[in-house]
Amino acid sequence: DESVIVVDPTTGSRVTIDTAGANVHALAWSPDAPVLWWAAGHAGIFGRGIEGADIHAIRFDATGGTLRIAEERSFTLDLDPQRTVRGLDAMAVSPDGRTLAFRARTEGWLRSDVVLVEDAGGDATFINPAPPGEPWIAAWSGIRWTPDGTGVVVEVGEAAGTDAAIIRPSILP
Repeated sequence: DESVIVVDPTTGSRVTIDTAGANVHALAWSPDAPVLWWAAGHAGIFGRGIEGADIHAIRFDATGGTLRIAEERSFTLDLDPQRTVRGLDAMAVSPDGRTLAFRARTEGWLRSDVVLVEDAGGDATFINPAPPGEPWIAAWSGIRWTPDGTGVVVEVGEAAGTDAAIIRPSILP
């Protein structure tokens, strides 16, 4: 039984989110509102990766000291069929809460791309700043937004402990 449990640390009030058996790939809190985002991958052919992901947003309310779900919404993120995406392993929500950034494992298990999508859905934009043959986004690195929301920060290199890079794609404000 797959589920996500959210606990209000002040009151101890809990909400259990039934994921309907979905494989949860990534979780992130929105910095501008009490919204939990989570991604569940669509299974592709074994060993060939995932074909897409359902992206869910759940807004919480704790009025009266009891945590409850105030609103739920979701959309389907179709991934580029020309790429093999093994998983969406990390997620971050932009400071304004309107753009989601994922770290997507691609081209085997050691290379990752940044995937950007608007919070209402739409086409995924894949970004990898490294030219062919150069260091790439480490598969085990996380992803964070810059405080001003104009870029994402990732670890770049073939091994842990390498450099951090700020990616400022032209599609961001």
